Amino acid sequence: MINPTPAQIRQALIDHGVDASFYKDWDKKGRSWTSGMQACVVHHTSTASAKEGRGAPSLYWATTAFAPMMVANQLVGKDPGSNWYLSAGATYHSGDGGPWRAVGVGVGNVLHWRAWGIEIDDPGVSKTINAYQIEQVARTLAALWDLNEWPEDGSRIVTHGDWTDSGPWLGEANYGPYRYRKNDTLRQYYDANFWRAEARKYRLGQATWDGTIPSRKAATKAATEELKNRAAWRCATRLHDLGFRKLPAAPIGEQKYPIKAMTAFQNSIGIKEERRDGLPNKTTWVKLFGKDKP
Repeated sequence: MINPTPAQIRQALIDHGVDASFYKDWDKKGRSWTSGMQACVVHHTSTASAKEGRGAPSLYWATTAFAPMMVANQLVGKDPGSNWYLSAGATYHSGDGGPWRAVGVGVGNVLHWRAWGIEIDDPGVSKTINAYQIEQVARTLAALWDLNEWPEDGSRIVTHGDWTDSGPWLGEANYGPYRYRKNDTLRQYYDANFWRAEARKYRLGQATWDGTIPSRKAATKAATEELKNRAAWRCATRLHDLGFRKLPAAPIGEQKYPIKAMTAFQNSIGIKEERRDGLPNKTTWVKLFGKDKP
């Protein structure tokens, strides 16, 4: 159990390839995780206007409804660039539920001080959470799972309905007093086991990237002159670790610049279409490596 800092959370998200947009002062919002970030609750907003091409229409609500606290730690919109991190610290989202003895809480409106909350912007009436949202939620879950060293069975990842019902959803013998408080309309499509399986796809095993950020200049030379330099190798290893390149990188000096995998990564982060050519640019480097290196 750890009390992760905003810097640790941000780095974990970057390491797991999340398309992250950080809301102003997100790192100053919420309470410290003094009892540890022990779990994550996945919610949906039930916003009728949440459709592809509209980003995250619930952003205003999520940032003002309980101001100065955020409605959740994260709001995942429908389109690249709309995966918002709102509060690095513990914030409101869970409501009444429990008990959940595995994370040390009883009954009541208490879980949010120990659990990260994800709101998926979606109407919540059918199987309408899109591929972008599934990937960003899964990468976030994987990042938090690895950072906080949650149990390997994935049991710390639950849905809102799991929390309100308690009982077998949370490993408890009996349902809690708030069973049925939350009409979790999407649990039939996206239950906790669904999110656990998706998160496992992005958990980091033995990383192959050495942690050194290649310069864009060296990477551009590798791409345009077909050089097999260290920059090409570092791009290939990083993209492999994030799941955008299936094959491990060839040894240093033998690896070409991975232009197809880089293009796939650029498509995933939603940069301007004319920049999705697989070549190095500042936005790609910040998203891929955490910061730019010209």
